[in-house]
Amino acid sequence: MTSSRIGSIRACFENAERIFPIVSAESRCASLQGSSRGSLPQMPQLPQPKVSARRVITEEEDDFEERAAIIEYDGGMPRPLAEFLAKRGRGEGGAARG
Repeated sequence: MTSSRIGSIRACFENAERIFPIVSAESRCASLQGSSRGSLPQMPQLPQPKVSARRVITEEEDDFEERAAIIEYDGGMPRPLAEFLAKRGRGEGGAARG
C-alpha cells in the first residue's frame, strides 16, 4: 500500500471522528438519566391474532396437501399453481379431464 493511500484512509477516519464524535459511556448514561422517559416515542401495542383451536385434517385434505407439495417441490411451480393442479387432479377444479 502506498503512502498516499494510507494518507487518504487516515483522512477518512479523521473526518468520521468530526462527524460522529466519540462519546464516553459515562456521558452517554448521564444524558439518558437527565432526559425523561416520557418524551420518547412509544410504539402502539398491535392487536395479537387469536389462536384458533387446532383441528384434525381429513385423509382427503392430507392427500391434497401432499399432492400440492410434490407438484410445488418436484415441479418447481409456485404454490397457488400447485394447489390448482392438485385440485384438478382430484377432479375438484379446472377443466374436466376427458
